[in-house]
Amino acid sequence: MCHRCFKQLGVKSKLEIFNTIKRSEGASVGEIVKRMSLTQPTVSHHLSKMEETGLLKKTKKGRKVFYSVNITCLYGNSYCALAETDFYVKD
Repeated sequence: MCHRCFKQLGVKSKLEIFNTIKRSEGASVGEIVKRMSLTQPTVSHHLSKMEETGLLKKTKKGRKVFYSVNITCLYGNSYCALAETDFYVKD
């Protein structure tokens, strides 16, 4: 597994976003903002960084952008184990 991906999930808000997307099997930016206690610019920034790392993939449908968990590791060109791993956020 990739240390870059784990580093992204080391931030509590990013881990919560990742879990939200994973549980819903994909979500739009607006849907994620509604579920989080974060602003839209913050959520968009986190999503962008996680997509750059390869944790997430994005799809545009009209004016909306949807994110889903990327099941292919960009670094090992194989299956991403994080796609099937459950993470728990400790308060």
